[in-house]
Amino acid sequence: MASGILNVNKPAGPTSFSIVRSVKRLPGARKVGHGGTLDPAADGVLPILVNGATRVAEFVHEWSKTYLAGVTFGVVSDTDDREGTLTPAGDRRSLTGERIQALLPAFTGRIAQIPPAYSALKRAGEPLYRKARRGEQVDLEARLVEIDAIELRDYAAATATARLEVRCQRGTYMRSLARDLGAALGCGAYLSSLTRLSVGPLQLQGAISTQDLVELGEGWTDALLPVDLPLRGWPAMTLDIREVETVRHGMPLAAPPSATGRYRLLDAEGRFEEAEGHYQEAIATGDQFAHDSYAWMLLRLARDEEAEAELRTAIELGVGLRTHERLAYLLEEQGRTEEARALRADAEKMETSSSSPPSAPFLKGDVTR
Repeated sequence: MASGILNVNKPAGPTSFSIVRSVKRLPGARKVGHGGTLDPAADGVLPILVNGATRVAEFVHEWSKTYLAGVTFGVVSDTDDREGTLTPAGDRRSLTGERIQALLPAFTGRIAQIPPAYSALKRAGEPLYRKARRGEQVDLEARLVEIDAIELRDYAAATATARLEVRCQRGTYMRSLARDLGAALGCGAYLSSLTRLSVGPLQLQGAISTQDLVELGEGWTDALLPVDLPLRGWPAMTLDIREVETVRHGMPLAAPPSATGRYRLLDAEGRFEEAEGHYQEAIATGDQFAHDSYAWMLLRLARDEEAEAELRTAIELGVGLRTHERLAYLLEEQGRTEEARALRADAEKMETSSSSPPSAPFLKGDVTR
């Protein structure tokens, strides 16, 4: 099953999660997530993480982002973008590109930013946008964000709209930036358009639409970028055969004394992620015990349906009683207690009738997700 990162060109209109659902309908896309939300009205680069790549989501979120933001002055919005109610706010006739340019240095670097009232940030477990839609007033605290650079592309006086290219780090709201620029200039402003030009190494000119992915059929996997792309800047450590097997089975590996910070682990042939292919190859060659090991890996990835299928196959092949306990634990997690109880009862009968010593106890920590 293929894993990797898709550089998707999201159009304006659909939500980021609707793009995720579209990709999940592609053949072989079992587990899908995204690497940074884009508002429905925004378009541009949306990293989509497929199957094993969902494990590197946190590192994709660490990539810097570049936007082309349209900011319209003299008008404010209750959502800080064009989706809200627009209200005239000030005289913009004296506004010039030079005045906007002179203000930009004050909004670069590490700055305090109050998020929009309509945002997915949660307060007391509920997204802020739900409270805002009910008319509830919430005191929002400023958060520190980092804006690396802002460049004024152009300013159209006829519409009082500036186009700004912004490079920033995670957690920065373009809607808040537009609102705050308008407030600083004394005429108000809102985000009238937004295109994400890049996320880390993913560029808009190399992005693919979901429609093109669908039309590729089984060949959509050709668009996948490597799982370890977010880790390419890390120093690498090459493992021997014993260490590779230790990592494949999810066990901790002692780092050498000189190793500090993050490292990318490679096998002797320089490969980053070969565990899944390793197990599938072993199964194909008749290694019945590989079903249990593969299921263990799938459990750690929260791919429960696949794990259950592998565990049931292992039980049919008589791999061992420990496999019964693995499956029973999985069933209990899903609320299927009667099935789990019946499975354990079968295992007890088998163990009683067997002359072999009892199997090692199964620990729930073995499948900590």
